[in-house]
Amino acid sequence: MNRFDIINRIGDKYRVGNTETGEFSYAQALKTVGKDIKDYQKATTGTQHKFLDLRFENERLAVLVECKNKFSRWDKAKIQGQLQDYVRFEKAYSDKKIVAILAETDALKLGSLLIHIDKL
Repeated sequence: MNRFDIINRIGDKYRVGNTETGEFSYAQALKTVGKDIKDYQKATTGTQHKFLDLRFENERLAVLVECKNKFSRWDKAKIQGQLQDYVRFEKAYSDKKIVAILAETDALKLGSLLIHIDKL
């Protein structure tokens, strides 16, 4: 499933991007609420993640989607850590409930792992 399929499935009207490429920059977003991303980054993942592939929201819920081409090409712990970074940033940014999805885009079907779901 590619990004366009994911957007259509969740709903384009809920998609929020704040960069030219349509990604969601947590550094930019946190700055708008008077916070610095550096206060929420942990050095344990080795990379300072800032850009979430797709973010959707309504008044109560934020859906975070990080896309990877093939899970077999990635270290599972690293990509789960990356998604957990985005969940931490989202908690600092908003008070919405969070659903975080790791999506495999080269698969024939949506091969997603739900990593984090806030209590609804």
